Amino acid sequence: MFARVERAVRALGRRSVSAYPWTARPLGHARSLYAGSYLAWVRLRSYLSDDAPIDPFRVDRIRPSAVERTAEFFDHAPKYRRAGRVVGGNWDQHPERFTDRTLYRSFEAHFDDVVPWTETAFFAETMARIEDGERPWGCDRRADLERRCTELDELYESIARNGVLSQAELLGGDGKEPARKDRPNGLARRIEDEIAVHVGRDGEFLFCDGRNRLAIAKLLDVDSIPARIMVRHERWQSFRDDVAAGRVEPGRHADHPDIRPLLD
Repeated sequence: MFARVERAVRALGRRSVSAYPWTARPLGHARSLYAGSYLAWVRLRSYLSDDAPIDPFRVDRIRPSAVERTAEFFDHAPKYRRAGRVVGGNWDQHPERFTDRTLYRSFEAHFDDVVPWTETAFFAETMARIEDGERPWGCDRRADLERRCTELDELYESIARNGVLSQAELLGGDGKEPARKDRPNGLARRIEDEIAVHVGRDGEFLFCDGRNRLAIAKLLDVDSIPARIMVRHERWQSFRDDVAAGRVEPGRHADHPDIRPLLD
């Protein structure tokens, strides 16, 4: 029921923006406040019920190399609705590797082998989507996509100089980051724009969102990236609860970013 109401509200918002473009910004502000309130409720509920509480706002530093496989089973849901969820099943067994994706291969070809963007599979596939009437990243035509590729070059240079900064770090500076989406406020950026991962049953980080920065971080071999955890497998959360309650020792997971805070 709740999800149906949310979908109806989003549809109404899209119609409103289509008819009255000036409503986009205030509606974006309202949505971010709602999302923030929802996540605050998720955090409170977890602190009241779990031995190892979940903070859906928390950002950890993890190694880019620790994110090898993907798990986007939940990507149909808004990002704020995924954060803090605990789900069982085999969703964490998806075999696709992040580095086998067209985007990563294209980034590798462009940045490592100096292949022009226009000759990459990423460019060709995105142009096909535009020609089919889609608007990936707001691109309506080839010139828009070429501009987007220039922004990706700027993002690469920024990460090469500064590493991957969290949204809080960016907002504490000048707030600028190449190739980022326009958000109505800082809360929306913190909720929507961090690299996001899921955690599988054995503590494995699985890619969820932030593919551009993750791909560039891997290519540059940066030490760490900021990441928010979205969905945890129920077996992993059960292990976290047992560690927090002292029922089991953390063992080889003692230094895991999702376990370490429980030991402080």
